Amino acid sequence: MAKAAFAALPGTVKTYYYRGDSACHESGLVNWLRDEKRTDGPQGFIPLCGISARMSEALHAAILAVPEEAWEPYGEPHAEEIRECAEVPFVPGEKSEHKQTEPLSRLAGWGFGFASG
Repeated sequence: MAKAAFAALPGTVKTYYYRGDSACHESGLVNWLRDEKRTDGPQGFIPLCGISARMSEALHAAILAVPEEAWEPYGEPHAEEIRECAEVPFVPGEKSEHKQTEPLSRLAGWGFGFASG
């Protein structure tokens, strides 16, 4: 679907970005987006602005291991909501990951609302 979406863009588009949900967190798509010389899509760098990762036991453990002081507030502060994010040092052990592949940054975020009273 991503390839078809890029192919449907008019030729006047010269800058590309990619953001997707956890259904997009699969090696074939990510490797295609990383390949700046892709034959069946636009040439050049396409920043991966965000792809939600599927929560695995290993990723969950890495998130829980992030020290409390590493979590930072994000977004506009709200009186009844807490939102924080942190960089998570995590590289998945997928077969599709190669030694020379630059690891993607992993950011974890969470938020919850609460009612006073």
